[in-house]
Amino acid sequence: MNLKCSVCNGYLREKYCREDGNEAENQVNPTDDGITYLVNAYRVTDASYKDPTARDYEESRRWFERALQYEDSFPPVLRMVSWFQYAMRIVQMIGGGPLYRVGSDDLREFMRALEEARQILNTLPDGIKRTIQVRDPYDHMIRANLSEARKVLQDRR
Repeated sequence: MNLKCSVCNGYLREKYCREDGNEAENQVNPTDDGITYLVNAYRVTDASYKDPTARDYEESRRWFERALQYEDSFPPVLRMVSWFQYAMRIVQMIGGGPLYRVGSDDLREFMRALEEARQILNTLPDGIKRTIQVRDPYDHMIRANLSEARKVLQDRR
């Protein structure tokens, strides 16, 4: 499979895009409401990988926030991965370091985004869950990050 993903422009080598969860055989239209914002979020993120700054991740985060206003129109895997990627942008704004460096408001937003991703993941059929978690164990990553975030917030009290 040598298709390009309509969201992140990466190569689709599996049933779902590894970067964003777009389905290879039924890709979303990059000009649909909300999807254009996801395209911009990944465009900014790709540029920032070459020379990352907190400002790049902040811009990417804003694009994800706009995109997620349309989440109900997204296919479930794309929707789940979008929430997960949005959460990761919050942490990347501080250099991807330990969660104790994330401000309390951003930490709560990080947790909210991970809870949204987990809720969607839990509703996916088992076959799809197995397919997407072969390379990226979302369930484990979500649980581990939520656990650490809760601990950090608890220690601040």
